[in-house]
Amino acid sequence: MDIDAHRANPNVSLEQHVEARVVELGRLLETRIAVYLDTKFWILLRDCAAGRDRDPAAQELLQRLRKLVQHEKAFCPISDSVFFEFLKKGDPDARMEIARIVDELSLGVSLLDHRMRVGTEVSHFVHSAEGSGDLHPLHHLVWSKVAYALGFVHPSQTGFDAETELAIQKAFFDRMWEMRLEEVMRTLGGHSPPGGLDFTVSGLNEGVKQNADQIKSFAQAFEAELKGTVELGADIAMDVMGDIFRKRTGEEPPEAKSPQWQTFWNHCANLLFLALKKRPHMRQQLRTLHIHAALHAAFRWDKARRFTSNDLYDFEHASAALAYCRAFFTEDGLHATISARHVALDDLFQCRVASDLSGAIDVLKALEDEGSFSDKFE
Repeated sequence: MDIDAHRANPNVSLEQHVEARVVELGRLLETRIAVYLDTKFWILLRDCAAGRDRDPAAQELLQRLRKLVQHEKAFCPISDSVFFEFLKKGDPDARMEIARIVDELSLGVSLLDHRMRVGTEVSHFVHSAEGSGDLHPLHHLVWSKVAYALGFVHPSQTGFDAETELAIQKAFFDRMWEMRLEEVMRTLGGHSPPGGLDFTVSGLNEGVKQNADQIKSFAQAFEAELKGTVELGADIAMDVMGDIFRKRTGEEPPEAKSPQWQTFWNHCANLLFLALKKRPHMRQQLRTLHIHAALHAAFRWDKARRFTSNDLYDFEHASAALAYCRAFFTEDGLHATISARHVALDDLFQCRVASDLSGAIDVLKALEDEGSFSDKFE
């Protein structure tokens, strides 16, 4: 829609407009299989498409993915972590090459950024517990477009009246929603947006070293990681419940960090912790929190291993891929961690994982007869 069309519908808020587009996209993707590629595989496909890599197995992988996408059976979404790794390569020509193959295979689709995915899952969990009967399926709420891979940003303080600014915001959103990654990369040139996944691992490694003697099993490591992971979930749950409280009572919820707020926060954190520890079916609803805790626990249990910034990027890839995709092509080490018997995230989330060309091709062969998300999300 253009600005005039949005001006004619001032009753539709920006939040409602964004949610409607997200849900619409989720429904359109429902009959396709999501195949998540980490940066290593995207670079491999880029080189194949550019004619620099003539390895028959690499060429077969590219052609199989193209066939699945063209026949409306699959798509290869990116995520915020993949996008940031693309931006770490400052060469504008290299960015444009990888953007072209991403545009072809991703259909312009990205998962919501990590924090927003966690927020969506926690919000869905809270509203389900509240008995809301009109919730969209979770897998309709987690997809976005590549221009918004890093999160939704809207123009503000435009100087126009509120109604005109709202129309501008919705029209701007529509324009960005249809933007291809190639156009995004062309706009950025050799620059990168501020912020990013700037991981610092020295503190993590020091904490692992100091507490190594206290960890006697993977289960104990998982419980320790879960206690920290649910803190983010509790913060989000408090925001969600605050909104519910306002709508039901017309009053403001307890002030943040007040004694009453802290009591409710503790309750939320305990509820999330027990849900993930004691009720395995809740791990499907709070999947990103579970994956994050399990991967950190796996590294913590391997006492000889030390975190690197690349490991944390890999965790971001895994939390996106395992939770919402049917296949995940990644590094050997992460593959081994995910599929280890005591972790088994690939089995839990019905996501086939491969870390080499032959394995990836075998996964695609197995998926070629499948065309629906339904069995993953029931």
